[in-house]
Amino acid sequence: MTPELAAKVLEASDDYRELRRLRPREASGPRTLTGDERLVVIVDTETTGLDHRTHEVIELGMVAFVHDGRGEVLSVTAEFSALQEPSGPLTPEIVRLTGITDEMLEGKRIDLDAVEAFIAEADLIVAHNAGFDRPSASG
Repeated sequence: MTPELAAKVLEASDDYRELRRLRPREASGPRTLTGDERLVVIVDTETTGLDHRTHEVIELGMVAFVHDGRGEVLSVTAEFSALQEPSGPLTPEIVRLTGITDEMLEGKRIDLDAVEAFIAEADLIVAHNAGFDRPSASG
């Protein structure tokens, strides 16, 4: 049985959930949206620790893509990645978890105007692990 056929069999069952590997796509650049197409931006951060009240953002990554309203990604239009030097050194645990070192962050600043420009045209912004990145006022 081919992997594609096995995936279709599993997909047809209520007992299994079928996931497919996300294949990286090259950014194609801006495009004019038509019909039900929407521009979505996925945002992810890396931080100096796990407490949003005391730890700092050290990396911001974003990917903009166009989808057709039915869940199909039509094109990746742009990528954004920026680093920021924190006020103190990274712990060995954060270096191990993120792969980011103090040397990589030295002198770096996230340009907030560039961030704003990147997300300005988005119809939807999706934050990876949003419960950590932007906790509610009560939590």
